[in-house]
Amino acid sequence: MWENYKIVKNMKLPKTEYRKSKANSKFLKKLKLLIATIFLLLLPAFLPLFNSFLPTQEEPERLSALQISGKTISPNNYDLTFKVTEDVKIPLKINKDNSTLGRVSSFIDKAVTVFGSTDTTLNAKVFNGKGKIIDSFDLDYNDLPEITLNPEKLVPGKYILRIFDPDNPNRFIEQDFTWGVLAINTNKSVYKEGETVKLVIAVLDDDGNMVCDALLRIKIQASEGQAYTLSTEDGNIQVSEWCTKKEYTLIPDYSATLSGVKSGVYEMQLTAETKNGVYTITDSFEVASTQEEGPLSPVTNRESINGHSGFNPESIQNISIDSRFRGNDSSESGNDNRQSFFDIERISATRIFPESAYPMMFDVTATEDFKGTVTETVPASFKISGLSLYELDEYFGHSDFEDDGVIVPLKITEKDDKKILEWQGDWKKGQIYHLHYKYQTPNISPEFYTVGPLKLINHKSEIVYQDIRSWSLAIDVATTMILLWDTGNGTIPAGWTCISCSGGAYENIYPRGASAYGSSTAGTAQHTHTQTHVSQTVAGDGSNFDAGSGETTAATGHTHTYSAGTVESKDNDPAYRTLNFIKSTGLPSTIPQNVIAIFDSATLPNSDWTAYSAIDSKFLKGGAATANAGSDTHTHTVSGSLLGNAGSYSLQGGDAELGPTLTHTHSCSGTNSSTDNKPPYYEVVFAYVNNASGTTLPSGLIAMFDDTAPTNWTRVSAWDGYFIRGNSSAYGANANTSTHTHTNLALSCPATSTSQSYDTAPSNGGSPLSHTHTDTVSFDTPSHLPVYRDTVFAKRDNIITISGYIRLADESTADTTESGTLMNITVEGGSTYTPAIDANGFYTQTFATPTSGNAILVFVNDGGDYEGSAVTVSDGADISLDLYEDRFIARSDKSATSIVLQDIVDVDSADADDLIPTVTTGGITIASGKELHIYTGDTFDPGGTVTTQTAGNLHLDDSSVMYLDTATNTIAGDITIDTSANLHIDTNTTVSGGDITATGTLSSSGGTVTMGATGTIGGGGSITFTDLTVSDTFTTTISSSITVSGGDMSSTGTSAYSYSGTPTVTINGTGNLGGGGTTSLYNLIIGDGDNSQTTTVASTLIINNDLNIYATETLAMGTNNDGLRNFDRLQPDHRKRHQYRLC
Repeated sequence: MWENYKIVKNMKLPKTEYRKSKANSKFLKKLKLLIATIFLLLLPAFLPLFNSFLPTQEEPERLSALQISGKTISPNNYDLTFKVTEDVKIPLKINKDNSTLGRVSSFIDKAVTVFGSTDTTLNAKVFNGKGKIIDSFDLDYNDLPEITLNPEKLVPGKYILRIFDPDNPNRFIEQDFTWGVLAINTNKSVYKEGETVKLVIAVLDDDGNMVCDALLRIKIQASEGQAYTLSTEDGNIQVSEWCTKKEYTLIPDYSATLSGVKSGVYEMQLTAETKNGVYTITDSFEVASTQEEGPLSPVTNRESINGHSGFNPESIQNISIDSRFRGNDSSESGNDNRQSFFDIERISATRIFPESAYPMMFDVTATEDFKGTVTETVPASFKISGLSLYELDEYFGHSDFEDDGVIVPLKITEKDDKKILEWQGDWKKGQIYHLHYKYQTPNISPEFYTVGPLKLINHKSEIVYQDIRSWSLAIDVATTMILLWDTGNGTIPAGWTCISCSGGAYENIYPRGASAYGSSTAGTAQHTHTQTHVSQTVAGDGSNFDAGSGETTAATGHTHTYSAGTVESKDNDPAYRTLNFIKSTGLPSTIPQNVIAIFDSATLPNSDWTAYSAIDSKFLKGGAATANAGSDTHTHTVSGSLLGNAGSYSLQGGDAELGPTLTHTHSCSGTNSSTDNKPPYYEVVFAYVNNASGTTLPSGLIAMFDDTAPTNWTRVSAWDGYFIRGNSSAYGANANTSTHTHTNLALSCPATSTSQSYDTAPSNGGSPLSHTHTDTVSFDTPSHLPVYRDTVFAKRDNIITISGYIRLADESTADTTESGTLMNITVEGGSTYTPAIDANGFYTQTFATPTSGNAILVFVNDGGDYEGSAVTVSDGADISLDLYEDRFIARSDKSATSIVLQDIVDVDSADADDLIPTVTTGGITIASGKELHIYTGDTFDPGGTVTTQTAGNLHLDDSSVMYLDTATNTIAGDITIDTSANLHIDTNTTVSGGDITATGTLSSSGGTVTMGATGTIGGGGSITFTDLTVSDTFTTTISSSITVSGGDMSSTGTSAYSYSGTPTVTINGTGNLGGGGTTSLYNLIIGDGDNSQTTTVASTLIINNDLNIYATETLAMGTNNDGLRNFDRLQPDHRKRHQYRLC
């Protein structure tokens, strides 16, 4: 064939044929090129089809770049760190793909676009540091090279952005970035020349935990050329010992100062090197050259991150921006693009422990007169209140009076996702003022927020000043609370996470008490023992072997060398019950139904709890499903062997008989005695929530924590090194044994089967073939601690909650107009708290349980818009306390204990809003026009003078009791005594409102009640006065029966008595009747028939029905000329002789 090929190749064609052949060759080359081009053009379009027939690539593949539409898209591959105050924009590198395939792909995309649309979307996903997808979205690669992410889905930590190949979703490019792990604050937005700049810094790791060993550097560059570098290496950035503590403090984790600054804009670059990487953010502050100049740059809405930003000044309706604020360049403004300057220092924390409330304080030096509104914005999820008197004194050194420069009250309104805090200012140039509030962030962590900026808005609705930067808050990881769940009740409650299920920290793990949480486990699942030979029994005498030379057999009385075999491994599990360990980030306000907690008493907190006896006599162990297993005792199977012995006996030939060989062995076995393997334990009480609505966290509840015990919890140090075991009837039994042994074991070593023939005559000694041995062994003492994790057990301190509604004067309707208004709750011997009222008119505050019998003052601290207050005596339990508008409520929540003036003195706030202008142990004065209200079922025994002012009433609610028994009392309004209530008036008392309405009881043992206005005495209850008088020109109408036990029912001036209905007036004792105007009564009874008394009629007396004068009693008309008239009949006492005189 090759020869033919060579011949054909060397053939010379005719010229015409050669030309045709050459033309054909050129045509074929062009055709080949065309086919190749078409193939290349069509190849990208068919690649997805080809790929669909290929096996799917299961393993994800990270690419350095994606080739799409003739472009390569790749990440920047450098560290990206974002502040919460900046947009999260991920840059990408886009390059043109100049390869043949890239050009062809680009050509096809363009061609396809001419004839129809092409899909240009890419799928992107954002993963957190634990690999969980937190966001997924599509993007158009024509909009690249920058991707903007939604920061609302981010919390402080590390993230990965992945962009997937549209042709193969298992291939992707990725870019790492971190968000919110660095925070830097300056104590001022704008400084004066020469001031010291204070910098505070917080660093969080990729999981949001505080980092206290970072290498920090701050490079500061001024617009005027000055440059500074601060670092932890050089010691001019200090780290605080408080950095490692998960508790409240205002001391920053890191701090630095910079002195002698000149005017200008200072750009800061903060770099943190941690074990997880290097992070960098930038920020700035400004220095004004004089007090008369404001910031060098106009204030703009620089803070604009969804859900985390400062408040946009343009979002307040009808507010304009002052020309100084906007940077007006007109010569008329004369402000060189500056806003007004107010010297404002902000003081607060930067790294926040979310279970505590923190103060935010401002020291303001006014550099010009200002009158208007000061505003601050915070996230709507923040709890806001004011500082207590104690805190004001601690932080500012004085009280909350405006004379001291402390501006109150604080008004709170809610708009969209923000709370707007407002103060009213009337400031004078050169004066110092103080603003304050207290905030508590949601118990969600890690998280990052900004608050502010602070703004000053004048009466023209112009913003005359605004901070140029917001204040950053880095929320530390909250303590995790761990409780228990029986899977027989179904899935765990919403909002809780199982940490004993697959892969969880407590999967098949016991908790053991410790001072710190264990990052790893200890203990072992099983144990065994090392055995040691103690003794061995000798072999017996066969007595039937012939002596002499010849064969040998094992000697009588021989022993063996013991060779230890195995000791069976046994589980370390005691009798246990597995439960789900469930955690709630932070401390939940409500524990759901069927959740199980731990207590150190069989007496449970309240009826919401039921003992969980299913775990009695069993240890607590984590697991994915609830089950019982394990044993408190165990044994081991033991084995060993006896090696060939050296002892021998010489035999001679003869008749054959079997005997043991010289080197015979024995196998030994046995089971040792049962021994207790319970680890160290405390018996505790387990209980579950039986209330379908859940229950609040009670005092005394014991929970588990994976960190230090939180505020208001005390670690149960007695359990350190102990496991816990259920006992629903009693707490406290314990044992402390972590090792064990077993008693010595006599192993049985049966007869050997190895033998040979021996002579039997004459009969001589030797060991028989069937001989046995017993070998005794002892055991070592290993640990039997099962696999456990050190766990912090902590008990909730005695905490109570006081809560209630702010109600209108009808005592039932909640006032919903006070949303955001601050309460004031002062606890005797404790602190003052200022929770905010919510949109439903409800307030709540939790604090350390006061001593039983101590007083608590509650009032609305709003400067007089709503006036209502109360003082109660605590019994150490939760209190539900509603306020009523325009009432001061005296009450006692301690059974059989009266509230006295000393209780009120102990909590007097000296604040007008408490409705107690004056109180001493000698007397109390209620605010003008406000009612003194004695709470249902309670007793007020003041032991001093009681005064209400300007129509202020006295109201005894149902079944309440009050004593007016000291000095002289004045009720400026009326007295109301409800059903079963009892008012004791035992001293002179004036009722200036004129009305006494008693459906309960009014009793008296002394003093005169003076009616100081026209009104009515009635109500149908039991009413007894010692003496009664009506003064001046007033008329007192008797509408129900009364008794005057002292004898005087007098009147002065032209005042008079009248009646309505059919009441009876009974007068006991010697005294005057009337004396002023006419006394008109329906029925009148003089005396009780047991005493001799004289009632002297001192003015006109009209009896419209019955007059009853008991024997020995005298009704003396005196010198009254009108005398006695108009009574229907005189009813004598038929038991005794009666008399009456007309004098």
